[in-house]
This record gives sequence, C-alpha cells and structure tokens, in this order.
Amino acid sequence: MLTLIEKNCASDQFKDDADCKATKDKQDIVAVSKLPTANISIQRNAARDLFDWIGYGFGILLAMVGTWGVVVARRGVIATERAAEAALESAKAANAQIKMMKDKERARIQIKPANLDTVDADEPNNIALDFLNIGPTNAYGVTVDAGGRIVVTGLDPEEGEYTDLAVSSLLKPDIPDSSWVVCRFPKNWEDEVLYAKAKIRIEVRGQIRYEDVFGDSHTEEFFFRMNVYGLSQMPNRKVKLKLMRNWHTLPPHEWSS
Repeated sequence: MLTLIEKNCASDQFKDDADCKATKDKQDIVAVSKLPTANISIQRNAARDLFDWIGYGFGILLAMVGTWGVVVARRGVIATERAAEAALESAKAANAQIKMMKDKERARIQIKPANLDTVDADEPNNIALDFLNIGPTNAYGVTVDAGGRIVVTGLDPEEGEYTDLAVSSLLKPDIPDSSWVVCRFPKNWEDEVLYAKAKIRIEVRGQIRYEDVFGDSHTEEFFFRMNVYGLSQMPNRKVKLKLMRNWHTLPPHEWSS
C-alpha cells in the first residue's frame, strides 16, 4: 500500500528537492501587467455664440468709457486749476487797484522846518516845524514826538528835549499847522563856537502818527539837518548863522553820526 506524503518545501528534508527549487523560482518571478494606453486629446473651445460677442463688446465699451472718464476728469482738474489761478490773479489785480486808489485818496502829511538864520546865544532856541496835509482827505488822531540838537565838530552834541508837540489831532487838507522843538547853545561853548570858525550842524528828528479816512494807521519818521560853517555876533547876544546848506532831509542811519 502506497502512502502519499506532501512535500513540505520549507522543511530541511526537502530543501534540496528539485521540485521545491522549481516552485521557489516560480514564486520569485513578478508579473507586471501592461499599462493601458492613455488617450490624451486637446479639446478646442466651443464656437462663440451671439451672447458671447455681446458680452465681449460690452467689456471693451466699458474699458473705453472708463478711459474717457479719466481723460475728462483730468481735463476738469486742469480747467479747475487754471480757473483758480485766473481768480487769484484777478484778486491780486483787484487788491492792487484798491491799494492804488487808497494811496491816491489817503491823507499825507508834509513836514518842513521853518527857516532859521538867527539864534540866541544864551536862551533856548525854538525851531518851528510846519505840518501840512497834502492829501485829499483828512488825517485823524495826529500825534508828533520830536526833538532837536546842535552838533559842533570836536564837541559833544547838546541834545534837545524830545517831547510831544502841540499839533492838532485833525489835519484837514491844505490847512497848515505848526509847532516847534527846542535846542540851545551851551554857555561853555561860547569862546570855542562864537569866536571861531566851527563847523556846526543843527538837527531835528521826530515821528508822526495818524490814521487815514480808510482806517489805516501810518507811522512816519522825519530827519532834518542844517549845516553852518560859522557864526557872527549881533547886538543883544544874538548870533547870525552863516549857512553852508539849509534844511535838508537826513537819512535815519546818519542821526548818530
């Protein structure tokens, strides 16, 4: 009686068996199936219909309208800027015209020292000042501060009193008014001044303030100088001035010279 025994190829008994080796070689073979062929095709866009073309055209129209809007807006900005510049220039021209008119119509006060050719050697001397409104309208709230001095070359100047002058507060056109400043020759100058050819300067300075008919305030300074090259004695201690140059305006920076 034959007994069939199953070969256990994993046991040591059949490890060298030819059938087990054949079976093992078959198990080591890996079968790779063939991949299916990919079918790749490029699909074209479908043909545009009427609504596509309408939408396309509407988009182009919107772009054109937007561009035109930017152009129009820019032109509007430029036009606005030019209008503003023109308005500014017009305002400047109008202000210039107003200023010209006010300058023409406002009050202007002219100041002149009166002629002086004789002084007193011992007493204070009054130097008269004439005020005249040469403008076409009134000057209001007029006030004047002024003083005078006598300067002799080589000697310290004798300063006159700087005071408020008695001038009318209302100066009408072409109606003169007057006041005066005071200065004197010091007694200790007699021998050096009265009996010598001394160079003498008589000077007046002051400030006038007033308001015109338009309500604008004005402050103006005035400076005058007279040059004397010598003196001559007269009766009653009077002194005759030998004028080199009569009253003339004096620039402010020369007042201290």
